Amino acid sequence: MAENPAAAPVSIDTKSIADQIARDTKVHMNLGQDAIVITEDRVRLVLMTHLRKLEQKRGWIAPLGLLVAIVTAFATATFRDAFGLKATTWEAIFVLSGVASLVWTIIAMVIAVRAPSVDDVVSEMKREAKAIAEKDA
Repeated sequence: MAENPAAAPVSIDTKSIADQIARDTKVHMNLGQDAIVITEDRVRLVLMTHLRKLEQKRGWIAPLGLLVAIVTAFATATFRDAFGLKATTWEAIFVLSGVASLVWTIIAMVIAVRAPSVDDVVSEMKREAKAIAEKDA
């Protein structure tokens, strides 16, 4: 049985490869950054505290969509008696629903504007790291 020449072990000089990479590699440094040293439990605590608040940035989308749908239906609908309710009752239901969703939209937008940003969370982590450093000193 003949041996397969492709299966023969090949000797690779890894030192010469490493030397070649070291000669031909350009390294660009941009190390002017702030490093935050904080424990994992503190990171979890800060993120859990702020996660719900960060999600509030998008909390206005659902009430605005509902408001647009109610206003569109109210503007284009001809209300009729249905399901045991008079036309004027249906009209009142849509008016009240529109007012409620308008109030909900305004409140959600105010909350979204006041909600913390990612920069606020990073600042909180920096404060936590500083508190840890001062405690250990």
